[in-house]
Amino acid sequence: MDNLTLAGAPGGLFTLSGQPRGEEKRVARLALTVTADGTITGIEVEETDGALTRFTFAGEADNAPVSPDTFRFKPPAGIPVVDALPPV
Repeated sequence: MDNLTLAGAPGGLFTLSGQPRGEEKRVARLALTVTADGTITGIEVEETDGALTRFTFAGEADNAPVSPDTFRFKPPAGIPVVDALPPV
């Protein structure tokens, strides 16, 4: 990131912003809103064409239980699946 700044934000939060290296033609500014302990509560991306995208996060839960069925891979019918070792 270039032109990195850190500023206080409402509610005891902080905003860390700058411009991602290599993205100068597309992204004018990227800002993270964080708590004092570093939890990200928001992301804002301002593009060079003026488009603004905001993401807000709430209710984060550390190590929340997730059912194994949530991540079960089920290929569509007729699609071949190669069962191989992962790359080293």
